[in-house]
Amino acid sequence: MKKNYMIDAISAIDQKYVVEYVQYETKLGILKTRRKQKMRVLMISAACLILTICMLFVSLPLSLMIFDGNPVQEWSNQVVDHLLFPLDQQADVPQDPDAPDDTTPLETHLHINWIEWEMTENVFQAMKAGTEESLISKLKSSDSLLFSEFLQRLGAFLERMYDYFLRHKKQIEGIIGAPEEGTTQNESITESISEEQTTSISDEQLTDSDMQTTEPLPSEYTDEQDVRYLLSADNSYWTVLGRTKQAKDQSKTDREKFTLIIPESILDIPVRSIGRYAFFEEEYLVGVTLPNGLNIIEEWAFSYTNLETIVLPESLEVMQEHAFSHVYGLKSVNVMGGVSELPFAAFYHCVNLQDVYLHDGIKKIGNGAFDMCQRLKNIHYPEQLEVIDQSAFSYCYSLANIYIPDTTTTIEYGTFMGAGSYAWNGPMDGEVFDSIILEIPHGVTKIDVLAFAGSALEKVVIPDSVTVIGDAAFSDCHLLNEIEFHGTMDEWNAIEQNSGAYCFGLNWAGDWEASTIRVICTDGELTIDQIPFVHN
Repeated sequence: MKKNYMIDAISAIDQKYVVEYVQYETKLGILKTRRKQKMRVLMISAACLILTICMLFVSLPLSLMIFDGNPVQEWSNQVVDHLLFPLDQQADVPQDPDAPDDTTPLETHLHINWIEWEMTENVFQAMKAGTEESLISKLKSSDSLLFSEFLQRLGAFLERMYDYFLRHKKQIEGIIGAPEEGTTQNESITESISEEQTTSISDEQLTDSDMQTTEPLPSEYTDEQDVRYLLSADNSYWTVLGRTKQAKDQSKTDREKFTLIIPESILDIPVRSIGRYAFFEEEYLVGVTLPNGLNIIEEWAFSYTNLETIVLPESLEVMQEHAFSHVYGLKSVNVMGGVSELPFAAFYHCVNLQDVYLHDGIKKIGNGAFDMCQRLKNIHYPEQLEVIDQSAFSYCYSLANIYIPDTTTTIEYGTFMGAGSYAWNGPMDGEVFDSIILEIPHGVTKIDVLAFAGSALEKVVIPDSVTVIGDAAFSDCHLLNEIEFHGTMDEWNAIEQNSGAYCFGLNWAGDWEASTIRVICTDGELTIDQIPFVHN
């Protein structure tokens, strides 16, 4: 009994498995049959398509020969009308997209299928790239035998589409995306087209001058002087990059001096900046006219040129370090309004610079601004000058007028070191220079190291606010014979105790004759021996 039950159970399991297997094979067969039918349909369709294409290639030349091309031209025109010219049919749409008061989204006006919109979008994208003018002119002048009428119509259509693009630029960009950052499209021109100008413009009304106003701006520009300019990212100003490499090489070959005139604007966009190293080592550049409207001269812009005179415009706001350093031919500088600070080494080592005018708005003369300007003799100091930084006028051997602003608290390191020293150690040409009388303003508390070392001071007035005089601050002042101190002798002795070595010493290596300096205090007089010393 138990054995029979086991046999029946196994048979039932086998029977269920057989049924499921048969059902599975049946379904698989049906699927395979359907796949074969689909493959047949695809093969037949492909064969028909290939046959149609072959017939088309055969029938087109035959119809062109028999009917002189007219049926082919008519057929092509129908295709063009159906696929490529959706905007030509917009006049029949009740809601005209050119109506200025219409607020309906642009997509609802373009009654075209997705394939046509894809083609139209590609055309708009090409227009954003700024290449539409050459494309339109080529199409409109096409003389192709087979599709000449089609191409000419396409050119005329693209011309109308470009007009449509300008008048609906913002709406179109909302669909296909705004131009990427850094595009050269002239946004200032397209945005200036107002809603009042949205009336349709026919092909005849769109003149050559209209097309020119919408040309994209170049990112770089080279003028007739071979000077290169770079347009800013927002298309608001130009930066001068300097001359082309070919022009620089030619100047070195010819060795001819030349001058430049930087224009105020290019393509109606102002020139605002002279770029870093723009004219660096242009040794034959002897003159430059800078435009009114220039805002910044970047670092090393004119270094190692041979400019003879410099006039900086009132619009200039910023000058960066070494802007005019090592300009060996420079003789005069006129800094007009705008700049509030002369930067580090602005005119460093301009060995032939003689006359400098600084406008009254300058508040700071930076570190080494006129360092090593050995022939600098006359300078107009600004009325609002607050800071003269260290070494600002060091080694200005011809400088006779030393000025310390009233706001100064510390006369910095080497500020006027060697100033006017040609008065006691004359130049080779034997020119005569005068000694200097200097009055230090009240409020100065410290005269730093080498501040007036080697200068042509004959007399110095020192206020009682001074408490420290740095090392060798007045060393090698061979003409100095009197100090007027607005304090007592005890206060002067306190200064000496707080001061550095050789404050009034002489360099023994120079073999100068030692002497004494009178110090006139409010309550009496004393003397200082100029102690000889040797520099290490």
